[in-house]
Amino acid sequence: SLTSLKKVTFTTYIMILKEKPEKIFKERVGCVITFNNKYLLLHRTKDYFWNSVSGRVNQYETPEEAIERKLRESLGVIVKPNKFTTLYQNYAGNNIVYHVFEHDFKEDPTSKIKLNFESFEFKFLDVDEAVKLPLFHDEDYCLKLHSSKKQ
Repeated sequence: SLTSLKKVTFTTYIMILKEKPEKIFKERVGCVITFNNKYLLLHRTKDYFWNSVSGRVNQYETPEEAIERKLRESLGVIVKPNKFTTLYQNYAGNNIVYHVFEHDFKEDPTSKIKLNFESFEFKFLDVDEAVKLPLFHDEDYCLKLHSSKKQ
């Protein structure tokens, strides 16, 4: 059953599912990163959408290993984020398990962040600023969910 439906492109929809589906097509990870109560968003090179650090879980890799790898690859930082939640999604007809992590920088990470080819800029924004950007897939859902659980 579906709790949210959002048009992503002219032909692709993503659904947040209430329950774990029987068959999983793939596992993905993402990390909600904050500093001074603002969210880190990356401006993607290939399609100009904004999103948090995210990626696929490779074979023989745990979700924890996958998100640590993606943080190193995407930002050039080494951190051990905490598990935030697990979402189940249906994207273009495929069921996906999405492990969402969180990390709050205590010191300004701006000078330490080294973007790879996937993104060409980053910003720290509050939720209200972030949702005005062209966000990738369910990014607004994840940001609002994280923001509501922090209050």
